[in-house]
Amino acid sequence: MTVLTVPNFIYYLGDGGTTSFPFPYKAFADENIKVYQIVGPTTTLLTSGYSLSYTNIQNGCDVVFSSAPASGTTIYIERELDEEQTTDLPTGGAFLESVIEGAFDFLTMLVQQLSSKVSRAIKMSVSSGKTDIDFPDPAANNVIGWNSLATGLENKIPTTITLGEIAVIGDYSDSIETAVATIGLTKKTLILNKRVTLLREQPYLLI
Repeated sequence: MTVLTVPNFIYYLGDGGTTSFPFPYKAFADENIKVYQIVGPTTTLLTSGYSLSYTNIQNGCDVVFSSAPASGTTIYIERELDEEQTTDLPTGGAFLESVIEGAFDFLTMLVQQLSSKVSRAIKMSVSSGKTDIDFPDPAANNVIGWNSLATGLENKIPTTITLGEIAVIGDYSDSIETAVATIGLTKKTLILNKRVTLLREQPYLLI
């Protein structure tokens, strides 16, 4: 079988009622299918609570949950292969076309797997001349930034900015025109405590 589909993953959004989610890509064994549940910032690799149903393993499978994922839950399913070559061809003996094709399919899927990982990595633009940029080891409460020569990344201690005292000028009864007129031309920070509509044609300068 040829490999005519590029992705090795698919996303679904749970609705609290759906329990079956198709994975329409070829896999070689159950352990090749990884199912993740994403809730907010937390991603969890699931090892139970679902089963795999095949009609034809060449065409993928259905991931069937024992209970429907909650509404708003993201289900991420991907094919993940071991990075090894297990096809052993006999010396001077006969072998099937399906064996060769299966080996090529496996290698193609490994390339797709690597491509999927690389696509989620931080990369320099094609016009950049910088290469071999390494991330520094994590340092608590630091941020990552360019060094003084812009040749590499380093941990930096965040700069603390102290704001001046905030003075309440007054309540202008939802009239931003009156507020701006009262503030005058002096540069000040205007803090709004409710949603208002600013018209672009009005000469408001918020700094």
